[in-house]
Amino acid sequence: MTTKTYTVTFHTPHLYAVEEVEADTAAEALQQAQALYAANPGGLDWCQYDGDCEPLEMVEVLSDDDDDTAEWHCEDTSLPVAAPELLEALELAVAALNTAPRFTVRVQGTRTDSYDIAAACDRAVAKAKGT
Repeated sequence: MTTKTYTVTFHTPHLYAVEEVEADTAAEALQQAQALYAANPGGLDWCQYDGDCEPLEMVEVLSDDDDDTAEWHCEDTSLPVAAPELLEALELAVAALNTAPRFTVRVQGTRTDSYDIAAACDRAVAKAKGT
């Protein structure tokens, strides 16, 4: 495998830093980037949005030819990043629930049915879309 140069961008709520690392894969570069941050976050060349270098929100890794990438998101930013895919999956689930005959479901000791679940999903989709 050929070693590549990866551009790593560290993101915090108020600062970002850009470093280059050499690695065989984007996943390997991401591991190096996380280790670099863990060893000495203040040693990175932070550029200011408006202040603090913690907490780390995201690490973005790009290869020099952009064909190999990796990302890491903190727990707080993972949901917004996944939201479009979650919304699409929820819309598919609603379609499937509304197509299938009504069935009963037990969730955490509570009994409900597929139509109630579809209605709850519809409310969540409407809220996500602001309607």
